[in-house]
Amino acid sequence: TSCSIAANWSNNAVPDGTYDIEIPSGNPVLDLDLTIPLGKNLTISGTGTLTVAPTSILTIIGNADFGGKLVTFQSDATGTATIGQITGSLTNATNVTIERYIPAKRAWRLLTAPLKGTSNNTIAANWQGVNGEGLLLFSPTTYQSQTMTGYAIGGGRPNIWKYDSTNAQWQFIPNITSEAMSGANNEDTNAYLVFATGPSDSPNIMSGATATTLRPSGQLLTGNVAKALVANQFNLIGNPYASAINPVSLIA
Repeated sequence: TSCSIAANWSNNAVPDGTYDIEIPSGNPVLDLDLTIPLGKNLTISGTGTLTVAPTSILTIIGNADFGGKLVTFQSDATGTATIGQITGSLTNATNVTIERYIPAKRAWRLLTAPLKGTSNNTIAANWQGVNGEGLLLFSPTTYQSQTMTGYAIGGGRPNIWKYDSTNAQWQFIPNITSEAMSGANNEDTNAYLVFATGPSDSPNIMSGATATTLRPSGQLLTGNVAKALVANQFNLIGNPYASAINPVSLIA
């Protein structure tokens, strides 16, 4: 159900921030930019869910309560949905799916999942296991004398790595079924270097490339996020937010 069609709303008006919004049922698709202004509320309750379409931005200056309901930020070849600046209050954003579209090109990519969670928080749970989506993660059965668990078998070395700042080197991951994607206390996200070739069930180990979409789910990260860094070394930091970061703003 499109949010940009007035007839789909009980007051026969497209949301423009001038009134409270409640979604008690159905799955409306936010196919426009929407700001919840100061003093206004967005509430998802009952059996309601919400999908934010690619290129759309949801900004929260007032109050939003996702109610623990499914909220999906979509991503495809046209763009990626974004949670805008939150200067108000966002609560119960615990069942959020953040999509990330990966085009059909064999290439190394720096990836993370801007979510936290105490369960289903591993690489395998978030990026594997569903046909036609996720990541093909492959490795020899044994690499540098260690048994590799959770991978498709093939290739000369693993196609997913993390950076070890203490020893200033890339580190392979022996078991992706137990590797947590959130850091200490699940308050920051781990970043990975992945040679992406297609979805988790694709045969693209030695050749070929297929577009795929990552669909990790968990609790949306908001507010200040602390990341422990190793002094005087390079550090690999994943963007913890479901929103683009302007590199210019990082310059002191």
